[in-house]
This record gives sequence, C-alpha cells and structure tokens, in this order.
Amino acid sequence: MRGYRVRSSKIIIVLASCIFFTGCPGTNGIDIGKWRTVSVDSQRVCYSFDKSDLLNDYHIGLNESGKDTVLTDSGYYPVHLSYPDTCININLKPGNQYYTVYKLNGVKYRYEFIIDNTWNVLSLKQGLK
Repeated sequence: MRGYRVRSSKIIIVLASCIFFTGCPGTNGIDIGKWRTVSVDSQRVCYSFDKSDLLNDYHIGLNESGKDTVLTDSGYYPVHLSYPDTCININLKPGNQYYTVYKLNGVKYRYEFIIDNTWNVLSLKQGLK
C-alpha cells in the first residue's frame, strides 16, 4: 500500500509540473497573439490605416463581469481586407471592457481596453507575451 502512495504522489508532482510549465487550459496557455493597439471610437474599430496591410481575421468581444460575449467576428474563413475595410463598424458603449483578437499580415495580435464614461479608451495591457 505504501508503494502505491509514493507512485501516486510522484504522478501528482509530474502533472502539477507539466501544468505549471505549460500553462493551465484557457487563454494563458494558448497563443493569443502579441500585444498591438488598434484605433477605437464610438462607431468603429480600425486595425490598420496602411493600404499595404491585410486583415486576415478578427474577433471583437465584450468582457462583462468575467463573462465574454462575442460582438462580431470575421467568421470561419480567413478574410483579406485592406484599408479602409480594416475598419469594422460597431457601436461600442462607454463604461465597458472590450477585447479584440485579430490577424494582420498573417500575425496574431490582441488588444484589451476599457471605454470610460467620457469616451477615453484605456488600454488594459497585460504582462503576457
């Protein structure tokens, strides 16, 4: 019986180490992209103003009390949008926390922000990647 406890504790230590070094399931363990700002106002989110850039994918969501709500995205298939089509028309409301994950020129990026009640966009840059 004692040998069983030693083996099971070793397994627990190995599993805990794997989770610690690779990350827990969820966004911290997934490549969600490099941090890159976007242009935000009350009517749209613009990923680039450079006509040579191609927007390949985008996802805009609302994070409200820890619950994510998808507001819009590019769908299941890649898109190939250049300026001015890299600006997505969407009505954002002050006092909310938003995020976007997108692919520009084939590179994954992310941006998280709050729009305060006076329409200031405040970046929520995190120390990841």
